[in-house]
Amino acid sequence: MTALYPALLSSESLSSGPPPGAEPTHPTGVFDDDVRLVWEARLTVDSGHPYFFDHPLDHVPAMLLVEGALQLVGQVSGHGGRPPGVGSLGLDFHRFCELEEAPVVRAWETPRDPGRWHLEIVQGGTSVGAGSFAYAGRAASADHPVRGTPSAAAPVPAGLVHRARSENVLIGGFEQLGEDEYAAELLDPPPGHYLVSGTGPTRSLGELMEGLRQFATLLGHEAREVAADGQFIVGSFDVRLDRPLRRGRRTVLRCCGLPTARRRGAGVMRFTVHGGPIIGEAAITGHVVSRRAYEHLRRMRPVGAR
Repeated sequence: MTALYPALLSSESLSSGPPPGAEPTHPTGVFDDDVRLVWEARLTVDSGHPYFFDHPLDHVPAMLLVEGALQLVGQVSGHGGRPPGVGSLGLDFHRFCELEEAPVVRAWETPRDPGRWHLEIVQGGTSVGAGSFAYAGRAASADHPVRGTPSAAAPVPAGLVHRARSENVLIGGFEQLGEDEYAAELLDPPPGHYLVSGTGPTRSLGELMEGLRQFATLLGHEAREVAADGQFIVGSFDVRLDRPLRRGRRTVLRCCGLPTARRRGAGVMRFTVHGGPIIGEAAITGHVVSRRAYEHLRRMRPVGAR
């Protein structure tokens, strides 16, 4: 099994812990105590990565964990080795993933639920996040890509989506449609961008999820008066996409549900994905805290996790 397009998964075997200097292999299948075939791979965390770490972070970002999980599924599920472009993904994050130790991504199927991949991200023997992924049915496959006109929207300011580099902004054309109803367009990254490399004419599911994260962050600032240095801590992602999103075609994200709290607090944001008709939906839960509260929270983490 070969590595993916810009691979995030280490080729190091995790079956029994190879001895120092052992030749690397590929993501490894092992049987656990429940006699399940579990595929495992170590996630490469490069704090200098121009997309995942385009500004300094004190933890592994959620979108890197999402991308690692999707890459592993793409490798072991027999769907061509690429991260999925259609399907349903749900991930709950239990704690911060720290920078000091590379996390392990795990994926497995069960006989009672064939076709659904159960996912877990583990660091230092502790679960950081867990969820599942299922590919869309044949009727919603790449044989039915979304078509339409290219987007002409200008990107929003990078700071409003917590990005430092303008090339990493995936949201533009932001507008208010009504009371607590908003829309934005999902923009194509520039040629040579990480998200474009090796994905062909359609977007990956991880790219859509980053667009949704950026839209949620933008809405916090524009619709809920979150301070410029407010911190959005992701609790969970749930996304379903029924048809592939073709690059160069207009894709609109609409917010159909916002938390009532302003400036800070916990809540859920709900979205629909439009490629003409509605072709997907998503929900993101999380907490918004002040910069001071965030720094206090991070100081309180266990010493072994620093």
